[in-house]
Amino acid sequence: DGGVVTLINTSEGPGVKINKNVTINFDSKTYTFNQAVGSSGTQSNGFQILENNTVTLMNGTLNVAEEAKDKFYILVQNYANLTVKDMVLDGTNLDKCSTVENNWDSYTLSNNSGTVNITGTTKIIANNDGINSYAFDVCKFQDYPAPVVTLGDNVTIDGKAEITGGQFYTNKEGVVADVKKTIAGVDAETGSKIGWNTISTPIADAVIPEATAGTQHDLYRYDEVEQQWEYYTGNNASNPYATLELGRGYLYANKEDITLTLNGEINVNDVIFPLSYTEGNIVAGFNMVGN
Repeated sequence: DGGVVTLINTSEGPGVKINKNVTINFDSKTYTFNQAVGSSGTQSNGFQILENNTVTLMNGTLNVAEEAKDKFYILVQNYANLTVKDMVLDGTNLDKCSTVENNWDSYTLSNNSGTVNITGTTKIIANNDGINSYAFDVCKFQDYPAPVVTLGDNVTIDGKAEITGGQFYTNKEGVVADVKKTIAGVDAETGSKIGWNTISTPIADAVIPEATAGTQHDLYRYDEVEQQWEYYTGNNASNPYATLELGRGYLYANKEDITLTLNGEINVNDVIFPLSYTEGNIVAGFNMVGN
């Protein structure tokens, strides 16, 4: 506990469950996983780093052996306070779930809890199979404290991110992500407010997700000048808007429980959003702002 492990040769071996405060210095070498670890029934990880530890991975490469690729779908699963510095995390062979039948997501670095700093010249490579593959995620898992993930400017991301909970900080341009929010269905009781959500977008001009087959959704923004809620009805030429704007807040509800997904580049630029105050309006100056 509290020690430094240094890799002295490029090596191949089993996955490791880490439950110590430890620094692993790969010393410019590569470690290749050929057997998976994980929780009971989900042994599909290279490293599984457990909660309440402080761990650093630095100066090397992690990947999965070609002959073992059908055993892995997560290269590094993390619940700890983790620093990843000057590493190559290569998820090319995370093939366990890369079929239409399995249809699970693969993650090169999965952040389910802890404070995570991805820094230096680190490169994270997603499995480029085209089916639900992510370079990294920011995902609050069950009752664990939500993760706080910071991505450095010089990190290279080959693939996209998934953000479903917790906090994500970066000034790096060009990070493509699926940003997801679970939405509970509107309560069937007439006039109930249960199920209404305030939402905003971290992606400029985000495409509005259409209601899925068999569901209905309601989406509104507010026009302070006209004192009107502007309603988006789906594929309809009369819609007053077609995308979600940075800086604006919206009201959203769906008839069914769904996961709302916005896709695109995470905005890292300043957002300037005009606010109006119209004399004579009953609610003069009421604007919905989304941050």
